[in-house]
Amino acid sequence: MPDKNNTIKAAVYCRYATEAQLLQSQHRKTALYCRTAVHNDFAIQEQEERLRGFAEQNGYDVITCYADNGESGASLDRPAMNRLITDIQSNEVQTVIVATVDRIARSATELLHWISIMEKTGVKCLVLNQADMDSSTEFRIWRDFIKRL
Repeated sequence: MPDKNNTIKAAVYCRYATEAQLLQSQHRKTALYCRTAVHNDFAIQEQEERLRGFAEQNGYDVITCYADNGESGASLDRPAMNRLITDIQSNEVQTVIVATVDRIARSATELLHWISIMEKTGVKCLVLNQADMDSSTEFRIWRDFIKRL
């Protein structure tokens, strides 16, 4: 044990973020995703308006909206979805907001692939019609359920 003359000098540094800083860092790169199976500009516009309203009310900073108009949900291989996945993997997007789960995928296999992308990148996916459903909760339940099949 060092005596008073030979004490070891140490410093402790602590930092905390304000609520505003936490919100800003958590939601600074948010993307909206809209999809219709049959080409319908009105349906895409309506989805985007609802998603933007939700984002605004909840403090998310929307950087862009990815829209696949007239694309099937049977596969994730869609033009806007491919751009979204690329942007997620390059850390351009940290949160994705969709109206319903079936806008992402209509097959369990494709939904699991989406969940895997979310988990690997740490991106959060919020589903508008189920405000408490995001990639860190119910999506994992789906994944675990399907793995058991």
